Parts: sequence; C-alpha cells; structure tokens
Amino acid sequence: MLRIRQTPVAIALGTLCLGSTHADTTLNYTDSSRPNGTEVVSITAEGAVFRADHRAVLYRADDEALVFIDHQNKTFTVMDDARATAVRANVVASRNQLAAVALQMLKATDTSDSQREKAKKILEQQGLDESGNDLPAQRMSLEASGASTVNERECKLLTVRKGGRAFQKVCVVTPASIAMPPADYAMMIRATNTMQARVSRLSATSLNDEVMDMAQLGGVPILFSSLTGSSNKALVSHSTASVDPAEMTIPAGYTQR
Repeated sequence: MLRIRQTPVAIALGTLCLGSTHADTTLNYTDSSRPNGTEVVSITAEGAVFRADHRAVLYRADDEALVFIDHQNKTFTVMDDARATAVRANVVASRNQLAAVALQMLKATDTSDSQREKAKKILEQQGLDESGNDLPAQRMSLEASGASTVNERECKLLTVRKGGRAFQKVCVVTPASIAMPPADYAMMIRATNTMQARVSRLSATSLNDEVMDMAQLGGVPILFSSLTGSSNKALVSHSTASVDPAEMTIPAGYTQR
C-alpha cells in the first residue's frame, strides 16, 4: 500500500492553523453530471481526494502528483508532470493528424458541402481555424453577480466568463463560515489548480486556453451551475471530522497503468 507522507511543509501548515492538531475538511456535493449524483472532496494536511462514482483523484502534496484511481477495475494511474507532458505530446500528434485530414478535405475541389462542414467542425474541435491556425486562447474572467442562497447558505454569486462568453455561475462562501481551517482552504486551491492544469493539457481544444486560479473566486465554491448545459453541482453538507487515512492511499493490490 502506498501511503502519503506527511511532509514538513504540510505539518507546518497544520500547526500554523490549529497548533499541534490539524482539522480535516470533507465537502459533500450533489453533482448532476455524475452517474450516482454526488461528489465528495476530502482535504487533509497531506493532500486532497476527489471521489465520485467508483473513481477517485488523489492529490499528493509531497510530490505534486495526481493519482487517478479506478476502484471498479482496481487500477491507478500516476499523472505527474512527466506523464502529463508525454500524454500531451500524443494529444498534439493526434490533433495534427486530424487537422491534416480536415484541411485536405477543405482544399479538395470535389468535397461536398456536408463534408466541408464536417471538416470545419473537426478543426473547431481541435481548437483550429479553417486555415489550421490556433484559435485565440480562451481567457477567463470573473464578474460579481450579487448574492444568492444555496441550501440555506448565503453566498457571493460570480459569473465565470471564458473568451468573454458567460458559461458558468459559481457561488462562494468564506472558509470560516463552514469552519474550514485556512490550511485546508489553501490545500483545496492547490489541489484544484493542479488538477485543472494537468487535465487541460490533455485536451486538444484547450491546449492554448487559460486555466483560472481557484484563489480568484475568493472563497469556497458551494455551487457550480452551467450556463451552456444542464450540469449543476451544489454543496449539501460539510464536516471537520478526521478523514480516514485509507482515503489518502492507493489500496493494496491495485495495478498501476
């Protein structure tokens, strides 16, 4: 069994906040995008784990690695910077191959209108224009949108814009309002930013897009509501009870992929 090490930095964060005892945080969300409708985020001095369905993403603060765990198939994948860079190279290669085919279709004189539209769609999905050039990077921005209430919690409402287009509403509360220690809040931001940055590098359509620093939200998100789809994620409960150390480990017998 691989166990997360409690590093001096993690220990310092915990003692800075609560003396010799670190209070963990667990956030329970409903999530309409998940088959089982829930997501659980557990945060400790050692890292964070995001659990949904039979999968989990484990962030290890000691080495900045992400571990994708599949409990159904009893496998795990370590996504560190080296692995992310290698996967990104494959994504770029595949993207270039698809783009070459699409561009050839556009140049051909016998390409039908339907095929031409299909080729344009392929290029758009790869973040390219009709000449094969990168589309402008999608910049992120936040817009204060007043206040709201989510499950009887008052929160600050923000509109997230990507490339100037509103695509998500987020409502945040202060960490203190849910008894989240400052160290856990900092760990949540660190883990989420790392996960967003790594995952965005694996998607052809976001190779050049900006990833928003979660610290810019100015609080703990208790609502994510899509403005371009139907997905909705809301905090329903939270806890400061100690997280089971087993949640911060890769179970024995799991196979690395």
